[in-house]
Amino acid sequence: MTRPRVVGVALFALIACALASAGLAETPPVKPAPPVTPEFPARNPQEITLLFAGDVHFEWGVARLIQEQGPAAPVKDIASVFSESDFRVANVETAITDEGSPHPGRSHVFGAPAKSVETLKALRLNLAILANNHVMDLGAEGLNGTLKNLKAANILTAGAGPTSREAAAPTLFNIGESRFAIVAASVIGDEAMWSDEKRPGSARPAQILATVASLRGKVDHIIVSVHWGVEYNPYADVEQQTLARQLVSAGATAVIGHHPHVPQGIDIDRGAVVCYSLGNFLFGSATPYQRPNLLVQLKFEPKKPGVRSLKLIPIHGEYRLHGHSVKRLTVQEAQAFWPELYTQSRRINPAMQHRFTFQNDGTAVINVN
Repeated sequence: MTRPRVVGVALFALIACALASAGLAETPPVKPAPPVTPEFPARNPQEITLLFAGDVHFEWGVARLIQEQGPAAPVKDIASVFSESDFRVANVETAITDEGSPHPGRSHVFGAPAKSVETLKALRLNLAILANNHVMDLGAEGLNGTLKNLKAANILTAGAGPTSREAAAPTLFNIGESRFAIVAASVIGDEAMWSDEKRPGSARPAQILATVASLRGKVDHIIVSVHWGVEYNPYADVEQQTLARQLVSAGATAVIGHHPHVPQGIDIDRGAVVCYSLGNFLFGSATPYQRPNLLVQLKFEPKKPGVRSLKLIPIHGEYRLHGHSVKRLTVQEAQAFWPELYTQSRRINPAMQHRFTFQNDGTAVINVN
């Protein structure tokens, strides 16, 4: 009764051998290679520096300046400040693409031609934050074009993608011997702006809280970018402060905010840095509400946890008075600006009154760890 089965097994074995000898046998699938984590050199092996800038778009006054003087004109006076850091980040609040159509119903649609990426390249920008309320201004096609153009310029992105999983995923990179992750989300926007399992867009805060928690122990530093707050409100509101505490509890080394278009206070929470808003960086509008803005340089020491210190660099933001070419404040102008930031920070955390050290060059330093 078992002979037919034996013959069948033997016949199958002979066929398999023949196929193998002919190169036709089924081979196991090849696993894709894991993604390569980008590596960046440290200018000083004993100190790693990351620079963060606020909101960027290429509308109105910025567009005119580029048209008249070329793509580097808006940043030619600040590019040297960017070159003094190992890694450079800005919140890119516009689609940069020749593709896509304006999203219906939007009062302001920010879209810039693909060639605008040349301005970011003049800054040697390494990463563009895309988690903001203008990420979908030119729809899915506009987001895809933006991602494509930034990638072609060797600029990493964080905070937006084809699905919620990709939007909330960390952007990983190494500087020297230290491992970094940047995660980004937007609190501001309408439902069509946020991604889901099948729809492109920005990440939500709840998604990145889980991402931050999952990164603990896997990287040395987790930096979170959040688009939040109320426009032109100089003080961080309760919702911002609550989310900041949650992100620090989840494992964030630093939280960097934007959207209010003016700087807000700075806090040190359990050894983590929270910059509630840097204000604008490269912005084409000109309103009476605008104030000077901030660049923030985070400094890390290899093999040591947390931010060692941060350097605050004030820049012009009153575009109606100074134009749209980004410049540092003079020492005298900075002296007039610091009391406001100092007051904002003390209102969040009274202990911050002892943290600021004002420098002779118009910058300020806050020692952290």
